[in-house]
Amino acid sequence: MADSGGEIAQTLDRGLAVLEALLENPQGLSVAELADHLGVGRSIARRLVITLLRRHLVWESSRGRYQLGPKLVELAGGVQPQLQAVSEPILRELAGTTGETAVLSVADGASGVALASIAPAASNIHIVWRVGWRFPLDRGASGLAMLSLREPAPDDLPEVTRCRDRGWAYSHSELQRGASAVAAPIVSLRWPVVASVGVVSGGTLDADEVGPATVRAADQIGRALDRLATS
Repeated sequence: MADSGGEIAQTLDRGLAVLEALLENPQGLSVAELADHLGVGRSIARRLVITLLRRHLVWESSRGRYQLGPKLVELAGGVQPQLQAVSEPILRELAGTTGETAVLSVADGASGVALASIAPAASNIHIVWRVGWRFPLDRGASGLAMLSLREPAPDDLPEVTRCRDRGWAYSHSELQRGASAVAAPIVSLRWPVVASVGVVSGGTLDADEVGPATVRAADQIGRALDRLATS
């Protein structure tokens, strides 16, 4: 098996690029648009789409336009399922306590990936994080909280250092204009995970109030993972 710096399977790489393009364009894309996006001929793009259609990873939403298919939901259910399972009730409680959306994120290289997003039941207007959404680790409270789990370095962002000191990170207008977020890293002594739990709002958050609540939620998830590892 080749390592990350070795050769790649070009057809597989192109197929994954199709899925990424459709993720970025939820309204759907035609074969011609996919070909332009990938920089390949239409015949190649068509073969990729047909293969993905047969695997139910893509579906034809209207004549000649394609969107992500239902099989991806099944595949996504296998991503960190234990983490999602133990986190869901804690996220729901955090959303109810703060009146804002509670989110769970994991690190993937230099990016964070939204693994769960739960809105408060009593709110009609709230921020929504799409599960699977990727964002840079060095922008936004959720990513900064995960960066605080790394060994301290001279070039650490100030908010990463503050997160190590107080237990939570804060951001405003970094991932979305006007939105605020508070997040705390999830620490598990027995589970190898780089993750954070956060609270996001379309307005201003009282970080001094939400911060400690977020830290408690992160601690609960960490302890639940430890219990799961020893069960």
